[in-house]
Amino acid sequence: MEITKFDLEKWYVEFEFKSKYNLSASGIKPLKLKDIDNLSDFYNLNITYSPANGNDKLIGLLAEINNVDKENILITNGAIEGIFLTQLHLFKPNDNIIVVKPTYPALYEIAKDIGANLIDWELDFDDNFSPDINKLKLLMETYKPKALIINFPNNPTGSKLNYSEKKEIIDICKKYDCYLISDEVYSNLDLDHESDYPYYNKKITINSLSKTFGLAGLRIGWLIANSNIINQLINIRHYTTLCNNIISETIAFDVLNNKDKYIESSLSILKKNQEITYSYLDKLQENGKIKYIKPKAGLMIFPKLINTNDSEKFCRDFEDKTSILLLPGNKYGERYKKYFRLGFGIDTDNLIYCLKNLEEFLLK
Repeated sequence: MEITKFDLEKWYVEFEFKSKYNLSASGIKPLKLKDIDNLSDFYNLNITYSPANGNDKLIGLLAEINNVDKENILITNGAIEGIFLTQLHLFKPNDNIIVVKPTYPALYEIAKDIGANLIDWELDFDDNFSPDINKLKLLMETYKPKALIINFPNNPTGSKLNYSEKKEIIDICKKYDCYLISDEVYSNLDLDHESDYPYYNKKITINSLSKTFGLAGLRIGWLIANSNIINQLINIRHYTTLCNNIISETIAFDVLNNKDKYIESSLSILKKNQEITYSYLDKLQENGKIKYIKPKAGLMIFPKLINTNDSEKFCRDFEDKTSILLLPGNKYGERYKKYFRLGFGIDTDNLIYCLKNLEEFLLK
């Protein structure tokens, strides 16, 4: 199997650590170790292997938070390991898979490389990026897929599902005996958070500490699924990462043991920064430079450029002039080449500086 080049992550390899400001980040600004309450005493920690399924205390805490059994939890090296293991385990050539688009390419590219058939469930700009459940029903009836892959709140549009839509998706998947792979790494970045999905034995939930908690560098994620799937994924993991970083798992326990404080802080930043961001984007929209849809949740906006079909050139030119990083929409596929991703979870003063520069650049 030949692995597809990951153009989105290659963009960050090229720019993330040389640009002075990152106006494209999809999560909250990073925490420092000193920001974490009740940090464990690492001097007495044995720096050894962790169990293949993860630290038992951390698993127990996540099981309690998510109201599942410990056997249903796998701690992963970031959400992306769970995404990779799931595709490697589930999919075979010619499997039909429905995927919400746009979304983070890692969610489907491995399946495509395996030889699965991808069918897009498109979020339409002209419909405010709202998920069309009737369109999904038609796709399910036509293709009877092995799996539905979704990402809500959505990266990069900020679209989300309400509870009735979540329930309807579960009912549809049950009807077609279809796996539901749900990337929920932005689920806590929702000011109007609604109830979770109803239980479904073939639902695989992926989450992490990276986006809501500002702890991407810990590389701690988790996957929730039935115990048979968990055991199969652990077996594949034996050949890859083997286990997680024991120091990161210990910090993750400290954070999640006081999770409400960190989530509240992140939502406060979200609420403050989104209003500032809207004020600048509204002006650019009024001046005919962009069109944009306000996100329903999360920290990202996916504006559409009016006067160019090449957002990559626009982003490169903007970075070259200002050292401010944006993400061109073509990293989600060529149909999004007029769009770019803007993230507003950064420090507020830096956000204002970046938005002023974006305004000046576009109005010229």
